[in-house]
Amino acid sequence: MCPVQETLIRAHSPDAVVTDVQFMWNVGVCDGLGVPCVTFNVIVAFSTIAMRHLLGRVSNSEPEVVTTIPRFPAPRYECRRLAHVSGAQLDELTLGLEASGMVFLWVVRTDKWSPPERWHERVGGRGMVATAWAPQRAILAHRAVGAFVTHYG
Repeated sequence: MCPVQETLIRAHSPDAVVTDVQFMWNVGVCDGLGVPCVTFNVIVAFSTIAMRHLLGRVSNSEPEVVTTIPRFPAPRYECRRLAHVSGAQLDELTLGLEASGMVFLWVVRTDKWSPPERWHERVGGRGMVATAWAPQRAILAHRAVGAFVTHYG
């Protein structure tokens, strides 16, 4: 339990509490005080609202079938690995990104590897490679970013 939430709920005697699922202790606090508590997942709700808003902007008069929302990144592939990735594996990933033709952001935290010669020229403006901490302001300023939700401050 979290004493701060319990103190607030006791002090204000609400009729009900609506809380993010991230604050799971609120359910126990409310239960103990006999206050109804509704939880929701803000990230899922927000992404659904954002997608509905964007879908309303897609024209139905297009001659071809629209399989993605214009200016919205899709399909999206994520490759997460917590183990060591060899230089040869990084080379393969590099060539795969180039061959995909997709827009990408790639964070590579290594100082012992660099992309093949002229690779940056070949991928043009389609990609951003961050070799240290990813530049959050530059990423969020990109026109393809429609929303940013975080559970951190």
